[in-house]
Amino acid sequence: MAYKEYKRPNPAVMQNILQKNQKKIVEIALRLAWSLGLSRDEMYYLKWSDISFEEKVITLPDRKVPMDDETALCLEYRRNSPRGARSEYVMASDRNHTHMAKEHLSRIIRVALDEGGLRNITSIDLRQDCVIRMLETHDWPYVSRVTGMSLSTLYTNYSDYPKNNGGAAKESPCDTNDTDYESKIWKIIEAEGTSVAGLALWMVFELEMKPREVAALTWDQVDLENGCITLPDRTLQVCAELLKNLESVKEERGPDADSHVILSPKAQTPYDMPRLSKTLRDALIRGGVDITLKDVLLREKEREEDAELLEFIAQNAPVTRNEIMKHYSLTQMQTFNRVHRLIEKGRVVSIGTKVYLAGTVVPPEEHYEVIRAHLENMGAAYSSELAGLLVIGNSQCAWILKRLVNEGKLNQIKKMYSLPN
Repeated sequence: MAYKEYKRPNPAVMQNILQKNQKKIVEIALRLAWSLGLSRDEMYYLKWSDISFEEKVITLPDRKVPMDDETALCLEYRRNSPRGARSEYVMASDRNHTHMAKEHLSRIIRVALDEGGLRNITSIDLRQDCVIRMLETHDWPYVSRVTGMSLSTLYTNYSDYPKNNGGAAKESPCDTNDTDYESKIWKIIEAEGTSVAGLALWMVFELEMKPREVAALTWDQVDLENGCITLPDRTLQVCAELLKNLESVKEERGPDADSHVILSPKAQTPYDMPRLSKTLRDALIRGGVDITLKDVLLREKEREEDAELLEFIAQNAPVTRNEIMKHYSLTQMQTFNRVHRLIEKGRVVSIGTKVYLAGTVVPPEEHYEVIRAHLENMGAAYSSELAGLLVIGNSQCAWILKRLVNEGKLNQIKKMYSLPN
């Protein structure tokens, strides 16, 4: 997938611009775009009645957007001021307090950014930067729900961005093949739309519903108003795009239709498991994903496990395999398989008994070259100095140096290491 470059504002400069425009209507516009990811049209039509200050949530026609504390305080101050009380719309002029025109809204944002030193940044860039920052801390379904973008759109436009910019997105980590696989799945879902395969694949792939749960799902379990599906053992949040598809399907059904969500197109009867599995298998093959539904579920499970383990390593790095085994109550073989899977994907490196996130330390295959280049310049070095060079612990470095000495690649005189003459 080609990497797309986005124009991103400097966070410190943005904070200065917000501070400079404090308590003005343009501050609200900037925060709605940059902090919450609202588009110009969404800001224009936003009313005070759409905002819940108690829940810190903005309700838009297609989704609910949580507010951060600073944006909530900014909006609440405006709402309680004489200016805010004179219009039902949030975007009201500072001068005459009437509903601001869209062109005026764009102009005040552009002027504020220009005066603050961000001349090439637009409100669209602010929204895109918000999406990228969300992806660095949340998974794809969450960002889809909050921004109103379909998952396929997010994958197409943003899937490669966090990886190329060193981001730490919490969505399932994957290598290039996994990304291609995911993109194909979402293209299939998008192409299938409101068909049986489209709805079922979405529920399986995003909501992690079991096929038997999809086949048995009835409309009384689907809360279209609050955007959730209630199963016997859990409640699932539904993203805006899937919610629209479900609403469309329900509207097309007649009053005497069967209560099941998934019905055959012609006979309008519920699906049994073999038939649903075959329907999904056929859709996957048509879309170029030649794997079974069981394989899809297995890969999803592995991706979730990988994401959890990467987060654990990031928070506790470095960790040992024993610590991983104890934390997740795994066997030695299960621990080895999970760590080895991440090593093969290039997401972690293993040095001795420690596991590190890839990119945070010098990888094992480069240890000798890095040490050799350093000693060629310096002549000799202590173990602690070389440990800092490799960005690892002293005990780990001592183990590496001992091996290199035994192989004849290094000389050791007391605590100093040098290259052989």
